[in-house]
Amino acid sequence: MSQQNLISISFNEQDFNEINNAITTLKVKLIPQLKAIQNGEVRELSKMGDKTVAFVSKALEHCITNPELAPQYLDVNEFKNDVKAIENLRSIYAPLEQLTRLISDSMILAGSDAFSAALMF
Repeated sequence: MSQQNLISISFNEQDFNEINNAITTLKVKLIPQLKAIQNGEVRELSKMGDKTVAFVSKALEHCITNPELAPQYLDVNEFKNDVKAIENLRSIYAPLEQLTRLISDSMILAGSDAFSAALMF
């Protein structure tokens, strides 16, 4: 019976330290700006997904070009800030989501290799 080897990962100390420093930088820069929400709160919020991005962008465009149509209680500057924030966050999220998915998959593969080796022993 041969040993399973689905993945082989090793980091040298310098690479591992640089990765951890990059993670620390992300945390230092992002955490003060971000906010956590509870599961119950999520259900109560309006959701903006891929299908509504164009709608929101077009609404903002109309608010800017036709300010007389915007209700007085609508803070157009805050609307602009929110749209810019979602654009920025989406551009950060996509590559991080890909990385976390790959890290998770690699952990599963390495764990499977390690568990299979332990069973062989």
